[in-house]
Amino acid sequence: MLQTCRNPWCKQSFDITQDDLLFYDQVSPVFAGKKFAVPPPPLCPDCRRQRRYLFRNERNLYRRSCDLCKKQIVSVYQQEAPFPVYCNRCWWSDQWDPFASGVHYDPASPLLEQWISLRNRTPQLAIQNDNTAGSDILVSLNNFEFKR
Repeated sequence: MLQTCRNPWCKQSFDITQDDLLFYDQVSPVFAGKKFAVPPPPLCPDCRRQRRYLFRNERNLYRRSCDLCKKQIVSVYQQEAPFPVYCNRCWWSDQWDPFASGVHYDPASPLLEQWISLRNRTPQLAIQNDNTAGSDILVSLNNFEFKR
């Protein structure tokens, strides 16, 4: 099935295959015995990828200090980030309480303001680096040019 991207700046044609439609049918949720079909995407693969990349920076790395152990680390967050940033060791350790930043929801206050406040006090993982062989990511990136 040939579709045209609904992004007004794109309008690129893209194909939705029979396998794609079968996949959407398989992941469609069922509530109380009724299936709610997942519709085919209205955006082309490139526009969908751009939307996924908007939320988290995975392309720029920064040298900063861990807000818990104070060691120099590599992070996807700048030093000036409004929330605490922890290195992998601190993030996965028992040195901090993940429930300490939680608050009760106040229906009288705007939801977005509460979400931003919660996000700004909840520690974030500096960078996701699994199975780094033989060293911390900082050691393996010694010659890397960091953004300031």
